[in-house]
Amino acid sequence: MNKESICRHFFKVSDKEHYWDCKFCSEENEDSPKSLKQRKGTGWSNLFSHIVSVHKDFEEIMKEKRTLSFAVPAKVKTMFSWIELMVMKNLPLSLVDDELFRRASCYDSVSSNSLKKYMELLCRKIESEMCSRLPTKFGIIFDGWCEGNDHYVALFACYDEDGKGVFPLLAFQPIPDYDASNEEDYQVTAAAHKEFIVSTLEFYQRSPETLTFLVGDNCNTNKALATQYGVPLVGCGSHRLNLAVKRFLEPNEPILKKINELMTKLSTIKQAVKLRRSTNLQPIKRNVTRWSSTFTMLKRFFELEEHLDTRDTELTAHIPTRREDRELRNVLLDLKVFESVSKKLQQEAVDLLVQRKLFDALILKYPQTIEFLGPASRIIHSPMFESGICKIIENKELNVDEEQAMLPFKTHMITNDDNGESFAEQVLKKQRIFQYQDLSFIPPTSNHAERFFSAASFVMTDLRKSTLPKNLEMIMFLKFNRKWWDVKLLATVFNEERQKLCTEKD
Repeated sequence: MNKESICRHFFKVSDKEHYWDCKFCSEENEDSPKSLKQRKGTGWSNLFSHIVSVHKDFEEIMKEKRTLSFAVPAKVKTMFSWIELMVMKNLPLSLVDDELFRRASCYDSVSSNSLKKYMELLCRKIESEMCSRLPTKFGIIFDGWCEGNDHYVALFACYDEDGKGVFPLLAFQPIPDYDASNEEDYQVTAAAHKEFIVSTLEFYQRSPETLTFLVGDNCNTNKALATQYGVPLVGCGSHRLNLAVKRFLEPNEPILKKINELMTKLSTIKQAVKLRRSTNLQPIKRNVTRWSSTFTMLKRFFELEEHLDTRDTELTAHIPTRREDRELRNVLLDLKVFESVSKKLQQEAVDLLVQRKLFDALILKYPQTIEFLGPASRIIHSPMFESGICKIIENKELNVDEEQAMLPFKTHMITNDDNGESFAEQVLKKQRIFQYQDLSFIPPTSNHAERFFSAASFVMTDLRKSTLPKNLEMIMFLKFNRKWWDVKLLATVFNEERQKLCTEKD
């Protein structure tokens, strides 16, 4: 057994500098845990002596805990710690070469070349694990992200495992055939998306028939992709809600524009100084592409309203009248309703049936939203597929069109016996009852991909624009597939690399 491994299993770094706390002593006495001084580079004899003298059954404890930490070499744990730190905290990989950063770290030094090497090998190992663990049939959640002149596409597998939805990242790459000057010709872009999906499935040793459905935005590109591939598309509910709210706000656009101009005026240096004298709140302008920014802007306006100088000639023309003020308050109340639905859709436990109930309630309250939120809306690519999922979750009988759409998910069919009845009675009473797999794992939105792109923007910052696409994919692949790798898997990668080097020397 390795002394360091045993000590790290029994001890953890204390809040007090240069001290380590015994985890097992802390369990016995939480008020006064056993702390021992341990400076970096001084060895582990001090901590190990405590383990031998106080925890004499430490070998049995480690066996009972079924830990193999003592079997992992120190250099493997060091590399694992660096990979985890750099990936999960969005740090530049070149930072491991910085001497100041090395001194501030409690890990042994590694080079950026070694770090990238084992990150890449770890990705390959995870990909091989996925090849064996991915089911024979699954769906894909996908979306696009533009960064500079590159159009990245992220693909997530979507399948059920032990009653829960699993969404591992399969690929995140720029599409080489994307033509930014030809956005109107969505059929070309759809063909490029299809080729990318097929090649990704082949990489994971899956045939094109593996794909059973798509989850993405309701744009023409995605609809054309689903049509070309011959699979149903679950349109993103958040995207439909965004379009419905934008249409709902159109009658109030002149007043909202007026408030936005007021916020712009309040953002100037002169007005900001005057505003700071009475409040620390700052003005917020809206983003016309996101209705949520309009909601945030209105909330901030009513918070700042009492602090505005109504005698200032620069602001007078932009301050709403009493009638406009009442209209804005009504709009704010309506937006609070939409916001509650939007936040609910972003939760992981929401399925298509919950989304349908929320949309039906919104249509009942705001009939003008039926154009985008209705079950038969023109924006929906596969209405029978979506309604079929809702009925399966709700355990209701499907109609003929819905049965046809849900055939890939059918397990078997039960028909009632004739029981000696006449032909006419059999025709009138006979029922077909299909049994389907649980489809509550299919998400009603592509928010999983949206959250992914938000995380990618923290990696591809303005100071890291030169990051190669393959390095960006490697970082995001490890970050969003964190459950697929641990120190033991990295130890396996080290052993395989060592055997490979030995074979090459021979």
